[in-house]
Amino acid sequence: MMQGNRLQEARELFSNIVGMNPEDVDAWYMLSTITGKLGLIDDAEKYCRRVLALQAEHGDAYVNLGHVYARRGNPQVALKYYQTAVRIKPSPVAHLNIGNIFNALGKQDEAIASYQQAIRLAPTYADAHNNLGNVYLERDNFNEAFGSYAKALELNPLHLAALNNLAKLCQSPEQIAHYFGFYRQAVARIPDPTETRSAFIKVLARLPSADYEPWLDEELQQCLLLNDVDYRPLALVTAHLLKDKYAIQSYEDPAGELIQDVIDSIAKDKLFSLYIEKVVNVDPDIEALLIKVRRALLCKAERMTDISHQELRVISVLAFQCFNNEHIFAVGSEEETRLANLKQLVVQRVAANQSADSQLECMLFIIGMYENLFSLACSERLAAYPINYWSKGFRTYAEHSLFNFFSEQKIKARIESIGTIRDRTTQLVQSQYEINPYPRWLSITQKTQINTRQHLKSLLPSMNPPQFVDGPIKVLVAGCGTGKHAILAALSYSNAEILAVDISKSSLAYAIRMAEKLNIRNIRFKQADILELSQLDTRFHIIECQGVLHHMEDPLKGWRVLTGLLVQDGLMSIGLYSEKARRNVVAARKIIEDEKISPDEKHIRDFRARILRNEIPALSNAFNNSYDFYTTSACRDLLFHYQEHRFTVPQLDRSINDLHLKFLGFMFNDTKVMNMWHQRFPGEQDLTNLLLWDQFETLYPDTFAGMYKFFCQKI
Repeated sequence: MMQGNRLQEARELFSNIVGMNPEDVDAWYMLSTITGKLGLIDDAEKYCRRVLALQAEHGDAYVNLGHVYARRGNPQVALKYYQTAVRIKPSPVAHLNIGNIFNALGKQDEAIASYQQAIRLAPTYADAHNNLGNVYLERDNFNEAFGSYAKALELNPLHLAALNNLAKLCQSPEQIAHYFGFYRQAVARIPDPTETRSAFIKVLARLPSADYEPWLDEELQQCLLLNDVDYRPLALVTAHLLKDKYAIQSYEDPAGELIQDVIDSIAKDKLFSLYIEKVVNVDPDIEALLIKVRRALLCKAERMTDISHQELRVISVLAFQCFNNEHIFAVGSEEETRLANLKQLVVQRVAANQSADSQLECMLFIIGMYENLFSLACSERLAAYPINYWSKGFRTYAEHSLFNFFSEQKIKARIESIGTIRDRTTQLVQSQYEINPYPRWLSITQKTQINTRQHLKSLLPSMNPPQFVDGPIKVLVAGCGTGKHAILAALSYSNAEILAVDISKSSLAYAIRMAEKLNIRNIRFKQADILELSQLDTRFHIIECQGVLHHMEDPLKGWRVLTGLLVQDGLMSIGLYSEKARRNVVAARKIIEDEKISPDEKHIRDFRARILRNEIPALSNAFNNSYDFYTTSACRDLLFHYQEHRFTVPQLDRSINDLHLKFLGFMFNDTKVMNMWHQRFPGEQDLTNLLLWDQFETLYPDTFAGMYKFFCQKI
């Protein structure tokens, strides 16, 4: 606002000057610059024309005209004006913008030449170094990109675009250490480091372990206090830092002598309590410790008056943790007995119409360490209590564990369906997701919306998106689950109308509730089996189907239905399991099948506990670092799914050809795999060569540990 006020004051000043002297070229030029910064594009053009009427060879006025037409979305005219400017006189700004236009048009050689010319004219021009890095990044020239971004930051430590771009490239400990140096300078000086911290969080996802450092402890706390971010990337690094800080290991403490010290540490340590409250723990040793803490606190519940303020703090954050992980911690028979007694006390108390107080909240928090409050026999009466009955601290937990359940039940009643679900396999899979909606998520990192072309290029830099992506488009998210993917698509595609379908009404209700909470308005959610979508009379420009087809009886049949819904040249993003990468999952599923273990919550917990106790040698440490292993719905999806197909790269190739699609490339979350690719196949630029990708996966079988995620196009 301050800058806007000063610009307005400057505009008035220069307006007065040209009022007194209409021939003042410099004043007219300043007016064109100021109105351009204010977004008054028509005025900016008018003042530029006035400058050129007075001085035809005014290079800076041509630069401003270029800005005007770039803002209007007319790059060809903008390019003409920038080129006229550099013909008149050398201009680093004009060369920078010429490079920007060439890069947007896919002319990378010309873009590089323009940025390099800007740097020759102005070696300290940080924007030119940053934008040059962007082109190198698109070309997978990672070392050159890293060097360009680092140079931009050396010239301007507060160049946040360069800092955030550098974050994308960090892979090795040396690169991460270099980035940390720039990051610490910037975050200490910028007024609002939210966006910078969001990029920092993504870097931490590539840093699975870290020795304890006070600055990192403090920075992790700040990250966990952010709103509208996905905390999952912080899980591994925070767990390792806490383990290093407190020397946490698996240990036996039969007398319970150390547990009180742990409780005190959790209550006093801000990072420890934030981690337990907000992040699903992904460390077996910390899980074992928290199970012991939970058991000790449940035992104290028999003497409610003995629970201290610090203990209540730990009980509350453990209730959040266990809600977040869907109560996946193993439960002993003694705990089950104590819990049943406590639940009975709560039911009696609520039946007697006693109002809410701190003691009832404490009892409910303790129950919440073991199960959702909506499972209580008195849950409807609890939900009917006026909200002001509850303390502020308890309301947030009650919203998660109680109120949202009843909200979703109401939402289910208004979900529309497309066709019916008749396929037997689909019905079985549907039953799984009605009980365990997946994936359960609590937050996402809000995106700054960019145009669809830019978004697609960010997912797959080698893609040349079709012309239709610049106009209004229709997007289908087939198998949207609990809506996270669809909502991220809605935040990414600036000009899209999105239809998101799923077979599970429980999952859709979760998705609708979260979309309403985030004020997402360009998605319609409907229940549908992919096999029934052929009855739609709509055709889509983009179809996204991640992690769905491999759970169908015949994946190719479902894929064929989706292909029929694409417009000509339409784009499709697909996610399918890799046979090589899921060898541990195959081994686990074989044991589950042989032992006839049913996929209910108790048996899932017990099977997990056996793995964590190393009682199944074939699976020792197989899933310790898998996020999906640490929540109930994800663990069921990982190991206990009713139906799972896996693919090899040659099978992908055959399927894509059978469906008359064109493979456009795999998508990766970071640059590590592409670095390895170029080391293995130096000079090979064809990233769509599936024969080479098959060789690559044979050498590195964990490459597609999540899924094969790729784009293809209808031809």
